Amino acid sequence: MGQDALDSVRAVRAGADRPEVVLVVPEVEPADALRAIAAGARGLLRRREATADRLTRTVLAAGAGDCTVSPDMLDRLLAAPAVPAGTLASNISDRERAVLRLLADGRETGEIAQELCYSTRTVTSVVHDITRRFRLRNRAHAVAFALRAGML
Repeated sequence: MGQDALDSVRAVRAGADRPEVVLVVPEVEPADALRAIAAGARGLLRRREATADRLTRTVLAAGAGDCTVSPDMLDRLLAAPAVPAGTLASNISDRERAVLRLLADGRETGEIAQELCYSTRTVTSVVHDITRRFRLRNRAHAVAFALRAGML
């Protein structure tokens, strides 16, 4: 799975409707699966597993906010070596990184919007996407997570 696929997932998730994304791929390595999930994918199926029933269940689960991977893929993910801290840093966009940096500086939403020439709604959406994608509780948790993961 290439960077184009990850960028596409991020772009779709950053859209106004913020739809959930399920990827169907020929094959996937554990590191690529982690990158796809970190980019915002809520389901990951190998093409050979994507029967109508399985795809339907995966899409419905994604719509409910769950993340779905096959049991053997989960086993491979759990058996894989831990992801180095800097790897997650490649899974956020420049926009997300800029917003996180300003959050880390203690800036409020309006200040961030003004400095980056975004609307306050855009800044709020970026923060929401980050907290949801990485399952974080709030802005402070997002900043702490970003610092620990080498994103900032």
